[in-house]
Amino acid sequence: MLHTVRYLVWRNIWRNPTRTWGLILGFAVSVAGLLNFGALVRGLNEQRLAERLQTSLGHIKITHPDFFQHKPVEAHFECAATLRQALAGKVAILAYAPRLNVRAATAEGIAVDVYGIDIEAEKHTLSLYKHLKTGQYLQEKRPEVVIGKALAQKIKKKVSDTLILYLPAPLKLCIKGLYDVSSQDFSNTHIFLPDTILRTALGLPSNTFHQILLRISEPNQTAPLAHALRLALPTLRIKTWQETAPDLAYLHTITSYVLGSLVFFVLCLCAVLQYILWRGTWQARATEWSRLRAWGLTKSELWCVWAGESLTLGAIGLGLGLLLGGGILLYLGNVGIDLAYFGEGLAKAGYRQVVFPVLWQQDLVSLLLCMGLLPFVGILAGKGGRKVFHVLPNKSK
Repeated sequence: MLHTVRYLVWRNIWRNPTRTWGLILGFAVSVAGLLNFGALVRGLNEQRLAERLQTSLGHIKITHPDFFQHKPVEAHFECAATLRQALAGKVAILAYAPRLNVRAATAEGIAVDVYGIDIEAEKHTLSLYKHLKTGQYLQEKRPEVVIGKALAQKIKKKVSDTLILYLPAPLKLCIKGLYDVSSQDFSNTHIFLPDTILRTALGLPSNTFHQILLRISEPNQTAPLAHALRLALPTLRIKTWQETAPDLAYLHTITSYVLGSLVFFVLCLCAVLQYILWRGTWQARATEWSRLRAWGLTKSELWCVWAGESLTLGAIGLGLGLLLGGGILLYLGNVGIDLAYFGEGLAKAGYRQVVFPVLWQQDLVSLLLCMGLLPFVGILAGKGGRKVFHVLPNKSK
């Protein structure tokens, strides 16, 4: 029986090559499409999150308890030896960058966030210096400033021009470089200068800062480290990036659910289309089933032939879909997907125009498990079409 069923399965599949390749290609395109769609959604989210963490947020932020309200100049703390020892004693902390941060206004009347940074520490903790579009990065003890490209366009400034900040006393700075990040809001409001220059302008004591940003080895494991730091530094306020930017954390969390919902919807659509196709195929082959029944095959053997065909076609389609989807992902992972048509909307939402697809291991496993169930749709379609058996002879003649 097994030999007969296997022979009939393979023979029946290729008796009608057009029908067979139509089913296989439909399944393969579904697999490749879902694979790349999931990678695109994940890539959009991961790219936005990574840039925000690497340019502005950091993984954990340490501040004065009163700093988050209105960023008052006096809400500073001393980066004393005990604080540095507490940070150095945590293996998970890869680097940290102390900062000054105040609100100010340009001579053009635009409100901005001014950051006085330790240039070398900043390079080890964040990567804003890698996003310079024109000009150069800051140098120590020089009255220079780096501003966003969007802000420069708004106030009609370029590299080497003079920028006047009111802190409230006026501070003249030379524009050293322009950075370009995906978030227009960030580019419009955040400017950076050496901490020594800003500290002198504000009249603050040496070795005092408003915040310290930490870069850690496991960005998704910030809560345990933040709890340990709160115990070691009870007079300071410790916040993870999820607490500092809850909107970003929420978006990052629900992306998996949204991706799962969209994939489920597309899978249901694929299942319905496959069910219709398989059901039509079953009905169209009623004469063939009658002939096989007359030749001596039992109804259970016919059922095994149909199930074998469904699973074989599904396996071939799944393999081809993985090859096709993997090849497309490999290509797009190197060149990216240019979404310039949606450029303005993406920039306002904090996304870049060129997106590089990203596929997590759990995403791939989930997709494969779901797509692996689609061949069984053919079996269900056959079960729905088993009324054809009612017109088949009960036994061979």
